[in-house]
Amino acid sequence: MPQSTDGSSVPSARHNTPLNEKEEDINNPFRVPTQRHPTLYIPSGDIILSSEREDMINLVRVHRATLSYHSPAFQDLFALPPTSVNETYDGVPVVEMQDSFEELAAFLEVLYGHQTAHTKRYHPDAALAATGALKLIAKYEVDHLRDRLIRHIEADWPKSPTEWIIMYRIRQTYTDVNQFHGELGKNVPLENSFPEPASAIRLARECGIPSILPAAFLELVGIDRGKDWDDLREDDDNLSFDTRSARWSLLSILDSQRLEVGKKKLVEYCADLRGPVLTVPADICRGDFLDCQAELTFRKRQPGHSGGAGKEQNSFLLGRTAVREEWPQQPSERLNPMIILQAMDDTLRDWDLCTECCKRVRQNIAHKMQECWAELPDLFNLGDGICSEF
Repeated sequence: MPQSTDGSSVPSARHNTPLNEKEEDINNPFRVPTQRHPTLYIPSGDIILSSEREDMINLVRVHRATLSYHSPAFQDLFALPPTSVNETYDGVPVVEMQDSFEELAAFLEVLYGHQTAHTKRYHPDAALAATGALKLIAKYEVDHLRDRLIRHIEADWPKSPTEWIIMYRIRQTYTDVNQFHGELGKNVPLENSFPEPASAIRLARECGIPSILPAAFLELVGIDRGKDWDDLREDDDNLSFDTRSARWSLLSILDSQRLEVGKKKLVEYCADLRGPVLTVPADICRGDFLDCQAELTFRKRQPGHSGGAGKEQNSFLLGRTAVREEWPQQPSERLNPMIILQAMDDTLRDWDLCTECCKRVRQNIAHKMQECWAELPDLFNLGDGICSEF
């Protein structure tokens, strides 16, 4: 069997007596049931690629010229002299592939530019589809497709505080639309409209895309380990708009450990977050400094929840009960420092602060966001983002 430049095998042609269309139903050359791919069995194709899956031969019909143009490995295969007898199906030659059909289909969908999970923005299955495609893209040496697909995957995950804020705003918009219009439906979770983090981490590890790891790990922090993506979707009654789940089985043991260690670090990190951000020098203040300091001191305190979500009971500083809108309402969000900081920034205009104190706090928040984002790799011990533990 011919070898690709990386040492992996490339497909070889099978041989048998040619069959015409009328004989195919009776004399199937594969001796097992066949199934044509719904979008990759192209009538104008001049080569069939076959791959066995679950006692069935799956078929795609594609174009030699397209494969040869993009892939040196396929170009070398098709340059081999034809044998005297080639197995055919539906009037064209057949090539038996050693690759899994899922990976083969994903690879060809990228090659032909089909609009599928790995090409749609924020699709929760994008990483799953891209993993198989990237394996064969590497095997068949289609380097430009790898670059294009990786850029698409990277675009789904924020790589800076600014990009994180953009995704945060998009999630808020989905939430607001669903709250007032119910557009997504009763049993359609918000997470169906965004990339799933565990599969993204697996993809990053296997295919060397470390840039998406910090955001993916941070997203996992707010998801209960008991909420499995696939298990919940066995029954729609398990789902709601607020459902948070992940494909936990795709995480390696080491990445699971990294996540748990990171959560413990974030407990302390988030507890110490507010003090530096809400510290303003006296010479900055242009109002009543004592009033501004009282407000900042009040906001530094983590709220109690005995009076309901987001309420601070019996403030000894202000002599009032205040609604703490700047504090994340969902417990799952209180280990995410980016959400805590963004919630503070969103409500800052309603605080009892002078203009200059407000301006300084906003600057502190922006600086802390940058600092926090830079520390995520260390918090989760991500290293270089590439491992061989699978």
